[in-house]
Amino acid sequence: MAKTLFEKIWDRHIVRTIDGGPSVLYIDKHLIHEVTSPQAFKGIENRGLEVFRPRQIVATADHNVPTIHRELPIKEELSRIQVQKLVENCKRHHVRTIRPWSSLPGHCSCYRARARPHTARHDHRLR
Repeated sequence: MAKTLFEKIWDRHIVRTIDGGPSVLYIDKHLIHEVTSPQAFKGIENRGLEVFRPRQIVATADHNVPTIHRELPIKEELSRIQVQKLVENCKRHHVRTIRPWSSLPGHCSCYRARARPHTARHDHRLR
């Protein structure tokens, strides 16, 4: 039976298949945001590890930034702290950050395939 485009791409990126478990996939570009990345950075630091291939990671604040008047400071304290923590962690671990209001060519609100696509913002031209 013919495979779908999704299946072909998935199959080409499998690193290892775990019997009765998930596939381990090779991901070329990792997109991160301000809500869950602090836990990931903390886990890396607690284990004494370095970020693997930081040049392949792009970070952007996309949950806690206002939809209008983005040039103004973030009013809500928790949101402001999460965005600041993202910036600090990325600087410490040499991860590139892109502001959601950036004028980077090709920057748009495109969605990744995930359970909650409304939470993902990324630049489809980043390579």
